[in-house]
Amino acid sequence: MAFVLALVGMGLAMFIAHKLLSRNDRGYQKPTPLTASEIEQQRAANRATQAPALRELKPKRIWNASELAMYHRLSEALPDHIILAEVGYQAFLSAGNDKSLQGQIKSRRLDFVVLTQGGDFVAGVELDGSSHDNDKAAATDHRKNLLMASAGLRLIRWPADSIPKGPEIVARVLG
Repeated sequence: MAFVLALVGMGLAMFIAHKLLSRNDRGYQKPTPLTASEIEQQRAANRATQAPALRELKPKRIWNASELAMYHRLSEALPDHIILAEVGYQAFLSAGNDKSLQGQIKSRRLDFVVLTQGGDFVAGVELDGSSHDNDKAAATDHRKNLLMASAGLRLIRWPADSIPKGPEIVARVLG
């Protein structure tokens, strides 16, 4: 008897879950895309009601020219891999319960991360431009190197003014 009640209970739970997950019975319609003038009207209305600091927000390019070139070179040289950009250390490192270590990885990011098609970490890639030419940046770079080495992860650095070509990328990333 208990077995029958359990089966009935499971069936009822599955029925309710199905109904909750398929709530398209209310006539949901996809929103129609806004025209360019409607978008600009919304932006103007938003600017008028925003705090002064928010009015200063403007879109910007995600990558500079060197980073964009590096992304394309990585993608071409490693077509069987996934290339991610601006990846936070927290995405691939775990500090456990160590608050100090959590703080050290919290705001750090890699320019690029190379993954296998299965999502396994292959290497991190840093492009070192002129912003790396001071003592503070050198200390930050040293800390990044130490964190990656401590976790047993490969970190490759290239100067931004000397973007490598395919064979060198393959040799250093996969080698």
